Amino acid sequence: MRYLLEKSQYQETAARCEYLYDIFHLYFLPHNKVDGFIPLVPIGTAEPSILFIVGHQDTVKIFLKKILLLLSKILLLLYLVAQKVSRFLSMQIKFCMFL
Repeated sequence: MRYLLEKSQYQETAARCEYLYDIFHLYFLPHNKVDGFIPLVPIGTAEPSILFIVGHQDTVKIFLKKILLLLSKILLLLYLVAQKVSRFLSMQIKFCMFL
């Protein structure tokens, strides 16, 4: 779980950490800024995979576009790798049929 707080709302960090503890019963710590956001990350690893983004609409929109662009590149790469693997496997099957 990660909670991204826009850097312009830095003064709210302590209050947000208290709020998150009240809701999830997890302690959150601020980390180094990433793309104009302060990640609040829980201590421990037994939490659901959730991402909260808190900020102004334009800042959040820019951040989401960056994430979607990165994800689309990763998905394209996985697709291309899968195609090569399936071609390789089909060639191996054809080769085994001739033996």
